[in-house]
Amino acid sequence: MMAPDERKFHDLVTLSGPPVPGDVLTAEVGSAKGSFLSLLDAGGSALLHVDIDDPGPRLRVACEQANGSWDVRGWLPVAVGANAVRIEFLEAAIDVSVAPSARLRIAVDPRSVFRVAATEGWRAVRLELVGAADAARRVLTDIAVLPETGGGARPDLIFDIGMHNGDDTAFYLAKGFRVVAIDANPVLCTAAARRFARPIEEGRLHILNIGIGPRPGRMEFHINRTHSEWSSFDAATASRGHDTEAIMVHVQDIAGLIARMGVPYYAKVDIEGFDAEAVIPLVSASQQPCFISYENGTLDIFETLVATGYTRFKLVNQAEVPSQVPPIPPREGLPVQHRFNPGSSGLFGEESPGAWLPAAPTRALLRSYQEARSQDLARTLYIDWFDLHAARDAAEVAARRPRLD
Repeated sequence: MMAPDERKFHDLVTLSGPPVPGDVLTAEVGSAKGSFLSLLDAGGSALLHVDIDDPGPRLRVACEQANGSWDVRGWLPVAVGANAVRIEFLEAAIDVSVAPSARLRIAVDPRSVFRVAATEGWRAVRLELVGAADAARRVLTDIAVLPETGGGARPDLIFDIGMHNGDDTAFYLAKGFRVVAIDANPVLCTAAARRFARPIEEGRLHILNIGIGPRPGRMEFHINRTHSEWSSFDAATASRGHDTEAIMVHVQDIAGLIARMGVPYYAKVDIEGFDAEAVIPLVSASQQPCFISYENGTLDIFETLVATGYTRFKLVNQAEVPSQVPPIPPREGLPVQHRFNPGSSGLFGEESPGAWLPAAPTRALLRSYQEARSQDLARTLYIDWFDLHAARDAAEVAARRPRLD
């Protein structure tokens, strides 16, 4: 069967947004039949698939069709032992080569490719990013170097805490908001700095490569090499049966960020088991975000939200985010046409789907959800997940809603 199973991938390079012409993927592979490397789109489908086929052996290169079938574009000869495979992104095509004399040019649209995955047969996978060094210099590693705008509410500001591949940040920018995006993974931050070079130059976006914790310091961060979105300061949360890579990350607290940039209109928090470290300080300050969301609706955080004045709640199924459509006319920010990729957080604020519920029925809903989630996790690692969205009183939100243009 040619279609890959992503859960078998031992390595994953996440591109924040599409590759640019000149980006190069290199990999080392033996001659074991069936080993494969894939370029995946946002939905996990393999747009370009490379594996070892007999006789020969030879390298098979195929593209997935709209109907799910595979169109084999050609074969490249490989020698017994290790081979260096090179995939170069061009303007409207991808070059696959094993040697200068063995090259295939594939006319596929690389703009929708954002992940590179490999199985065990590919011993080393590297991605050379054009402009990566310049991009890395645009990534901040200390809250203290942010521009000091002072405390108080900032109705045009969003905190994206757990930026990952930057898809949520892209939506918030399109909506006309300024964004502070935070992620502990330096590779993701550098890739996002390439993707968002213009908003960074315009001062509309700041990318912080830090972790969020109770106090400043350094902590070991575990990067899941298969599912980068699972990476966490907790080793078990990050791994879930997959290989991880440990790095040291500078950790800072939310209080310093608020003091520097002010209180955001909305804060998205998704930092794999450490959401409380961001949410509780955010909502316990003298002023709170109008809206906040965090992963899985844990009850301890929920009770803090209630105690600090949040009155309306929604539990949103994240598996349904790709079907969300921004409303026109908009209820938050600017009117936009936007397609949400799987893994995105989706619509926020008054545009988030479903009806707002008061605290009492939400508490009952969360208790039921947490019980079902605990049972599901005992059986499998791959389950649906939900974000809890919380809002201040409607009159307070209306008074603070920004006018963006």
